[in-house]
Amino acid sequence: ADAPILRTILLGPEAAAVGKTLGSLNLAAMEVQVTAVRRKGAREINPAPETRLAAGDVLVLLGTQGRLARAEIRLLQG
Repeated sequence: ADAPILRTILLGPEAAAVGKTLGSLNLAAMEVQVTAVRRKGAREINPAPETRLAAGDVLVLLGTQGRLARAEIRLLQG
């Protein structure tokens, strides 16, 4: 089986996830965990579902390669 790996994703201004909350994106249903959000140098570990994402945020995701790829598409393209 695929081992879970960490991947960081930068949200650009055009990213679909900008302005949405982590909970509304429902990445948990894709079996991807958001382990941290970095914003302006500050890191929030295990961010709450109420965390609203902004352009420039860096998300640290944990999951298998295939699931991370799908999560990245949801975050960036919707």
